[in-house]
This record gives sequence, C-alpha cells and structure tokens, in this order.
Amino acid sequence: MAVSVFAWLRKYLTVEPVMLLYMTGAFLQFPIQQQLVYQKVCVQTYNDTVLCSNISAHETEEKFVETVASGYLLYLNVANVIPSVLVLFFLGSWTDKFGRKAAMVLPSIGAMISASNLIIQSYFVYAAVPYLFIGSIVAGLTGGYACVLMSTYTYITDVTDDTMRTWRIGIVEAMTGLGATIGSALGGVMVDQLGFMWVFILYLILNIILIAYVVLWLRETVQKKPENIQDQPTGKVNGLLNIENVKMWGRVICKPREKRGRLHIVLLLCAFFISIIIFMGWSDIGFLFVKYQLGSQWSSTMYGTFLAVSGILAFLGLSLFLPLLSRFLGDTKLGQVGMLSRAASNIMVAFTTTVWMLFLGPVIGLFSGFGAASLRSLLSKEVEPTEKGALFSVVASVEVLSQLLASVLFNNLYPATLSFFPGFCFVLMGGVMIIPMSILQWLEMDIKRTRSYSTLQEEGTELDGSPDVRLSQDLQASPQSPAHQQSEPEISNVTC
Repeated sequence: MAVSVFAWLRKYLTVEPVMLLYMTGAFLQFPIQQQLVYQKVCVQTYNDTVLCSNISAHETEEKFVETVASGYLLYLNVANVIPSVLVLFFLGSWTDKFGRKAAMVLPSIGAMISASNLIIQSYFVYAAVPYLFIGSIVAGLTGGYACVLMSTYTYITDVTDDTMRTWRIGIVEAMTGLGATIGSALGGVMVDQLGFMWVFILYLILNIILIAYVVLWLRETVQKKPENIQDQPTGKVNGLLNIENVKMWGRVICKPREKRGRLHIVLLLCAFFISIIIFMGWSDIGFLFVKYQLGSQWSSTMYGTFLAVSGILAFLGLSLFLPLLSRFLGDTKLGQVGMLSRAASNIMVAFTTTVWMLFLGPVIGLFSGFGAASLRSLLSKEVEPTEKGALFSVVASVEVLSQLLASVLFNNLYPATLSFFPGFCFVLMGGVMIIPMSILQWLEMDIKRTRSYSTLQEEGTELDGSPDVRLSQDLQASPQSPAHQQSEPEISNVTC
C-alpha cells in the first residue's frame, strides 16, 4: 500500500509544489520590496523616521516620495524582466537537450542572492536605493519568473499525454493563484508584526526548499540527448552559450509544419498575448478603480478579503472544475469558456457601485483561468517533443513582455478615462476578449477540416482502384481543394 501511494505521488506530484513555492515567495517579496523602496526614499530624503512613519499626514512630502519611489520601482522591474527574456533566448532550447531541472533551480539561486541583498538593505535602511538593483539584475540574469514559467510548463507537458495535459497544466496555473494569495496575505501580516527583514528571510527559506525539492524529488524528463549533442566535447555551459539556441527560439515559430501548424502557433501566441494583457490590466488598475468607485465603502481589510476570495475561487475553478469539464469539452471550447468568463467578470466589475457587486465579479470569473491553460496545452500539441523548451521560452517571453505593455497601457488609459467613465478600461478588457475567442473558434474549425480530409484520404487509399481514389486524387490536384489550401504554406520556401 505504501509503495503504491509513493508511486502515485511520484507520478502525479511533479512541478506543482515548484510553482507554489516560487509564486508564494514572489508575492511575499514583491509588495514588501515596494514598501521598502518607499521607506528608503523617505528616510534618505527627509532624514526623519517620525515623518516617514506617518507620511500620509504630510501631503506634499507624500507626493514627492511616491513620485521618486515609482520611478525606482519601474526601473527595478525593467532591470529584472529584460535580462530574464534575454536568458530565455538561450535557455529554452538548451533544456530540450540537457534537461529541465537545472532551469527550475537557476531562478531560485538568483532569488536567494536577491533575498540576501534585501535582508542587508532592510537592515541598513539608510543605504542608497540603487543598491537594490544588484538583486534585481542577478534575479533577471538567472531567468527569474519567466524561466520558472518556461521550465515548469515544459516539464508538465513532458510527463503528460494529450488526454490529461490541459487539466494538469490547469493545476499548475492554480498553484500560481494559490501562491499569490498565500504570499500576499503572509507578507502583509509579517511586515506589520516583524518588520521587513523577516519577510525576506522567509523568502530566502522558500527558495532553499524549492531547490531541495527539485534536486531530491523530481526526475529528469530529458534522458536521451540527440546524437550530435552526445558526440560534442563541449559541456553543458558551452552548450548553453551556443548561438544555435537563439536560432531555435525563432525557428520554433517560423518552421514550416504540416496541417498549417505554423499558422496555428502564431495565432495561439497572439491569443495568449491578448489574454495576458487583459489579465495584467486588472492587476495594474484594480486597486485604484475599486478604491475610487466604492468610496466610503472601501477599506484595506475589504480589499484584502476580495483578493483572497478571488484567488481561492480561481484555484477552485482550475483544480476542480477544469479536470471535470475537460472530460466533456475539448481544449478550444474550454479556452472559450474561460475567456467568456473573464470578459463577463470584467464587465460586471466595470459597473460596480457596491461591495456585493464587486464580489460577484470573481464568482462570474470562476472559469477565467481556463483560457491560459487551454492555450498552453494547444501550443504544446503543435510542436515536436524536442521543441517544447524552445516553445515555452517563447511563451514565457510573450507573457512577461505583455505584462510590461499592460502596465504602460492601462496606467495611462485609466487616468484619461476616469472623468467620463471610470469603468471604461474594464469594459474594453471584456470586449477585447472577443479576439482570442474568435481565434480559438477558427482553430477548432480548421482542425476539424484537416481531420475530416485526412480521414477521406485514408479511406480512399484503402479502396484501391475504386472511383473514390480517383475522386481523392482530383480533390488533391484541385487548386480549390482543402489539401491544396493547407499544404501550400508549408511547402513554400519562405523563412523567417
């Protein structure tokens, strides 16, 4: 019995704890780092800890500190994101040859260095803010959040077949929301009770646990390396710096594929890009909108409860309802259900005037996590097993870059529309979801057309010498036939 339980855990408990630990640490650290930056800017500018502990009572000083701190926070984010995307150019394809585990451990090594720097900076509060850039740059150079996304989703597609891949990806997605909820709740309580330093110590410990889990529990999924790699005298480090890894990053998108696979990948990436912008748009302006719209009904406790409820409902949707519905619906339909759920939730929030209306939003958005899970699953089914690392490095790059774009877009659009309709951005987010939903609808129809024509060809081949064979040949030769339309883009010599 004990052996069977262990075998079950070995099979089904894989990268979910990795994502949970990393996201808990990230959401524990990030908002508290923001507070540390505000604190440092204030004490270095005014050299008055009493004023800084009650800066909200000093409007002029508060505005100045917010302006300076916001600039630092923007640059800290850029210092982390840009290097992480550059690292993915090399790392994604490298994992297809040398394995996934190293790419999971690398971001936590950077996070440990960053945590150590934050511990020092929280102790020496008068130290200059630019010292914080050391941790951000190191975390970026070790892959950061983008590398965790790439490595975990690549691993889960390695260990699942097509029938269970979508809901297993959904479970990993659910760990993101659960980690965000736990990290945000813990961070607020700890900084109030224990101060900055202990928050960052816990952040350090979580990443140590993550590394131990990956090293001791996870099995490597890339066992057999390609022959041309095995014969090379270069080691793993030299393999990482190989320019072919960068070429593979672009080749996974541009490579001609059967049954319009290349077009499918491009359209799915576009749908994913739009979906992430919409998701991150909420994160960027949600706090400001809710505080403005509810007025006297707003409180920090109420908003914290709202975020916790949203996270729990998102977790339940992905961990309970996605596995259930995946038995009856295909990937494209699941994605459309999720996108429709998110659109309806955003439109509901746009017209919020009371607390109960606000809390109705995440209830309507219970299935909103289905969208990203189905898109990742569909993308993984369009490439070869030896291309998954390169593919998910592209997906992770799209995700982190879309987060930056969403921040710029909605932080400028929201103030511009506040005077005539505060909920405009949320209505826009709901309406724009029509685009990825339409992409999935076209994709489903195209896959069905391809499948039905392939069946016709197989049946025609079996009936050798019958009129059906001649009909199939005529269809294949006709410029208007599905075979002609679908093979034409793939046999062209167009390259990227």
